[in-house]
Amino acid sequence: MDKKTRHAVLLAALFALTPDSRAATAIELAQQHNEQAIALHRQGDFAGAIRHYREALPAIVEYFGEGSVERVRVLNSLADAQLAAAQYRDAEQSYMRLLETVDASQAPLMQADALNGRASALYMRRRYRQAEPLFLKALAIIESQQPLDSARALLVLDNLTAVYQSLHNAAKTELYSRRALRLRQGSE
Repeated sequence: MDKKTRHAVLLAALFALTPDSRAATAIELAQQHNEQAIALHRQGDFAGAIRHYREALPAIVEYFGEGSVERVRVLNSLADAQLAAAQYRDAEQSYMRLLETVDASQAPLMQADALNGRASALYMRRRYRQAEPLFLKALAIIESQQPLDSARALLVLDNLTAVYQSLHNAAKTELYSRRALRLRQGSE
């Protein structure tokens, strides 16, 4: 299904769910903001993406709810854009809001991603000791899922290697570096 058809189907579904045309218009506007934010994010225009993600959130929350998957996805994208834009405190706050919403039993990998993101924001602010347990928790969640998501595991293993390198802990740097290497080689 091409993008134009997918968009038409989504809008038709949204109109069917919300008979009030003002609500449908608000949701359509939120969808447009979200699509624009995604495009800007991919282009590296993080400030523009952040602006559009923020514009999309109120209507998404109003019509889908605080705990909705739609809100979680947009909030995660907002936090990722803030992290990429070096807005580390804002990113940390967004990831914390995300962690308050995500039910670990229903979406463990989303929780792991949010933990990894929050830890990354802390790491970039040189708060290594605060980042360490969040990275470890994210890794534990990822490793508890079967089959193992190697890309997610590698990201966190590399982040742990960097944390321990920054903390001058040679033994743990070596441990996580070797685990990442084994995973890259397909033996873990």
